[in-house]
Formats: sequence, structure tokens, C-alpha cells
Amino acid sequence: MNLRIVFKMKVLACLAISLAVTVLAPPIKTEALGINTGYGTISLDAFIKCKAEAGWNPIKRYIDCTYVYYLADPEPVTIGGLNLSLAFDPNKFSFNPNLSGFLCDLSADGNSNCPISNSQLGTYMAAVGTDFLPVSQPLPGSSVAITYDNLAGLVSLDYSLASPVNITQSQNFLALAFEFKKPFNATQILITNYDKQGDYDINVSNFQCRSPDNQGVSCDGNPPVRGSSLTIVNVPEPTSTISLLALGTLGAASTLKRKLKPSTSSKKDDTKTA
Repeated sequence: MNLRIVFKMKVLACLAISLAVTVLAPPIKTEALGINTGYGTISLDAFIKCKAEAGWNPIKRYIDCTYVYYLADPEPVTIGGLNLSLAFDPNKFSFNPNLSGFLCDLSADGNSNCPISNSQLGTYMAAVGTDFLPVSQPLPGSSVAITYDNLAGLVSLDYSLASPVNITQSQNFLALAFEFKKPFNATQILITNYDKQGDYDINVSNFQCRSPDNQGVSCDGNPPVRGSSLTIVNVPEPTSTISLLALGTLGAASTLKRKLKPSTSSKKDDTKTA
């Protein structure tokens, strides 16, 4: 057999083996393990809807916190559409599509409601307000498909634009509303963002943008968030502190009184003897 033919056959055999290995690789399993597999990241921020405590209090408190809006912010890019999928903890939240909507350049209202993106990795204070976030409808002529499962804790959104949009700056384009299963009171609410998936309140399963010609285009968020959780902080009320101090003062006075009684009695006895 010709030596060149033998060499070509060996090369083809190696390519066939490499192709088989590539096809059999299981990216889904590595995703479940919390390893970044390149399915896209997005900057996430949180806005919590609570009621303000009535009356004066030196420690600001929020009561009856019922909803959290997760705000999504992609990198500036010209897009013709996008897809976002999140996994959330169904024991803590349930997704509410009626309160969810669009913001900034990807909304029908444009920049009339465009909250500043404050997303960052690590822990920081979440924004808290007493009103529902005023979200908007999608751009005219565009189509939106939202699927969700509150038992499994999954929500997916596909947004196809009627015409390309050039996002020139970092901005929150989407607000997804989740209702807390158990409303709570708090003095502070912290959000912690992570660059990998894990045992968190929210995990980004997939985020991809499409170019105007329907090709995949990178629009990963900056910072690149893959998971996020909320922490509720409660500081003791001043009245509780004052009560504890008052009890401590009464206790000290009672102890002092018991100590003084024997010395008074001893003085009387000495006077009688004299």
C-alpha cells in the first residue's frame, strides 16, 4: 500500500476519534457541579419591595417585605434578541410574570424608567423601596416568550426584537419579580453575587444574545454573575435595649440595698451596747 495513503488513513482515524470524544463530552453535568461552562453570564442586582415602619425610630426598619426584583444587565452590544434562563429556590420564592417587565432601551418606555445598574461581585446593600418597580412592555413589534415552573424553580425568557437595538452603555434591561414565600421584617437586606453557580437563591443557567442576523453574539455581564443570594439583617430595637438597661439598673440597686442592710443593723447594735 502506498505510504501516503496509509498516512492519510491514520490521520482520518485520529480525527474520527477526536470527533467522537467531543460529541460525548457532558457539559450539562459540569454545569450542575457549579463549573462555568461558558453558557453566558449576566450582571444581576436586586430591588426589594417592603413597607416603611410607621413613626420615628432611630434604626430604620423595613416591614412586610414581600417581593424581590432581580435586575439583569448585559454588556453594551448591538442585538436582535436574547435568551435568559434562571433557576431559583422554590422554597423561598415564586415567580410572578405579571409584575415582571422591561426597562431602559429594551422597553416601550425607553429611558423614562432606567434604574442605574449597581451590580457587583461580593456582598453589598440591596436597594429597598416601598413601591412596586414600574416596569414596561417590550418594544413595539417585538415578541416575548416566558416559561416558568414555580414547583421546580425555573424561569426562561426569549426576547426577539422587531429591529436591532444598539445598547451603548451598561443598563438594566429586565426586571424579574419573585414573591417571597414568607414575608419578613429587616433593618438591612444584603445581596451577595458569585461568579460561579452554587447553592444560592438564584443561579444563571443560560444567557445568550443574538446578532441582527440571528447569530450568537457575546454579551456577558460585567461583573459576570452566575449565582446570587439575599441575607436578611435585623438590629435589636432601641426599646429592647432600654428595657435591658433598666432591668440591669434595678438589679444593681437591689443588690446594693441588700448589702447596705447588714451594715445599718450592726451600727444600731453598737449604739445599744454603749
